[in-house]
Amino acid sequence: YLKREEVYAEGNVILTDSSMRITADRIYYNFREHKGVMENARIVHGLKKKGSAVEWIVHAEKLIRESRDRFTAESAYVTTCSFKKPHYRLKCSSIVIIPGKLITARNMVVFIGHVPVFYYPYFRHDLEHDWLPHDFSLGSSTILGDYLKTRWKLYSNEFVNLLLRLDFTARRGEGVGADIEYRGPDGMKGLLQYYAINDRVEGGRKRERFVWEHYQASEDLSMVLKGNVYSYSDRAFGSDFFYSEYLDQLEYTPFLHFRQFFDVGELDVIYSRQTDPFQTLTYYSPAVLFGMGPYTVFPGGYFTFETFTAKSGIAYDESLGLDAVEREKIDTRVELSYKKDIGPLFIDMAAGQVLGWYDSYLEPVDTQSRIQTYLEARFGTKVVGTFNVRSGFFQIDGLVH
Repeated sequence: YLKREEVYAEGNVILTDSSMRITADRIYYNFREHKGVMENARIVHGLKKKGSAVEWIVHAEKLIRESRDRFTAESAYVTTCSFKKPHYRLKCSSIVIIPGKLITARNMVVFIGHVPVFYYPYFRHDLEHDWLPHDFSLGSSTILGDYLKTRWKLYSNEFVNLLLRLDFTARRGEGVGADIEYRGPDGMKGLLQYYAINDRVEGGRKRERFVWEHYQASEDLSMVLKGNVYSYSDRAFGSDFFYSEYLDQLEYTPFLHFRQFFDVGELDVIYSRQTDPFQTLTYYSPAVLFGMGPYTVFPGGYFTFETFTAKSGIAYDESLGLDAVEREKIDTRVELSYKKDIGPLFIDMAAGQVLGWYDSYLEPVDTQSRIQTYLEARFGTKVVGTFNVRSGFFQIDGLVH
């Protein structure tokens, strides 16, 4: 119907759009209003995310195009598996598709092959977001036996993503967990994860994992806060269930670093704890650093002050029967420097003193003090290179019992 810009067709009918390809047995379509009805239809909607392509495939007994930007599919299912008989599919009573933006579905049943495994009364997925709504992993291992690991996105907006983990293992039982990604002002972003399983091999004992990662910084980077916590109920649980993540997370857990810049200086507060892969040794080190300067005291002359305090130690697993070893340290540095450019020549000079005090590993009651006085000079040309001189170095050590 050329005047009305309508078409009716039967057979292997194909309709293409900028991001979609639709095939159907029958189609009635109005090109002027971008409306139509299609029977036994299949939509392939392609998306590109971070350089990789993702295809959403919808099969529907009846597909209605209500406008240019809205489809409704009845008695349908959706999948990202391109096989004629997909390995998994989400079967729904109805699906609403807004191309490139949103998919919503009602009365959705998740099928693995022909087996229903999960039910959603309502499902919503933002196509503009990078996350896929689900992830399946099938396999077999000596530790877990045959297993199916799944992830389900329950909710997503510009501030938070909520993900559900459901795992089924032949040897260990069923595991459940949740992941929460959050975002906020001042560049804030973070991740919370919890996972638990009543392990059949361990007589039904509950084994758990908790993860927290956080980063926050002001726009001018005058304030930075970052930290993480990784906690496992036992080391075997981490290595058996989360092997690659577990080894990476052991490096520093927990770790916290807060940095604040002021008009007069800078403050850093740091805490880190490092555990060996066998969780028999733990190295920890809380530290505080405060610095002022450099301040201009006369043309070319600068004054700098820094103080640093830290406590480090080694804690052993209780099964080893060994006492923890700790060490404390305090350093204070005062420096006066002078910088001058004379044509192609330059001169940098610095004189300062470092006052230090720290515990000794010789005996728990031993302490050691140190006074260092130094004079440094660096001079040369901007073309030839630099010459360094360090002289007037003077040090006093004292051991106190």
